[in-house]
Amino acid sequence: MILSEYGIYNNKAKNIINRQKPVSELPPHSNYRVDVQCPECMEVRSLRFHSVTTAGHCICLKCMRKLKARKHLTVGARYGMLAIIGESDIAGKSICQCDCGFLKVIDNYNLKVGQTTSCGCKKLLNFADAKKARGERHGMWRGGVTGERARTMQSGDYKEWRKQVFERDNYTCQKCGQIGYELNAHHIESYRENENKRTDIDNGVTLCRKCHVEFHSLHGRKDTCNEMLQEYILV
Repeated sequence: MILSEYGIYNNKAKNIINRQKPVSELPPHSNYRVDVQCPECMEVRSLRFHSVTTAGHCICLKCMRKLKARKHLTVGARYGMLAIIGESDIAGKSICQCDCGFLKVIDNYNLKVGQTTSCGCKKLLNFADAKKARGERHGMWRGGVTGERARTMQSGDYKEWRKQVFERDNYTCQKCGQIGYELNAHHIESYRENENKRTDIDNGVTLCRKCHVEFHSLHGRKDTCNEMLQEYILV
């Protein structure tokens, strides 16, 4: 809303100070300044008349951004594999259903510009048949310098063994009682000398990092056994 009855024009270079002209007589391209009030936040500010006529409203930039963010996409509209099924409680986002059936809240802007076209399943399908780069085909290959134990610890069987040991011990160090922080799965019968027991859950026990280091500093890493562990835990 325009508050001024008269527009005011200043041009110091031409020695024009506070020249006034009725707003009703100002042409659309006029550089006369008028006071306007934002209908959303009620803030009053001074603008050139041509800025108001070009925009067609008096809404300030801050409120305009909020209005655009609150603008919802049409329910039923499709963007790639996604269909809009409702409005999100978060401004600028919509609830979408992917063709795979998965529901996800997605940013409206990403939908409109085509940056997001699925819940993520499309990307998975694109790489489903891709062969993983391993060994010499991997970009980080350095001639097979990774040790045998490091490779074993990255295997699925080893990771599953470690998880089962933690779960059985309730993610608690069996020496000091620490819960869920920097835990290690310790081999009761030494890893090196007992290859057949490396992924045996009965050959594992949960120790925190500090206790694990302390145990091996006392007993070394070769020929460790259950008697050593029990003696360490009970001390």
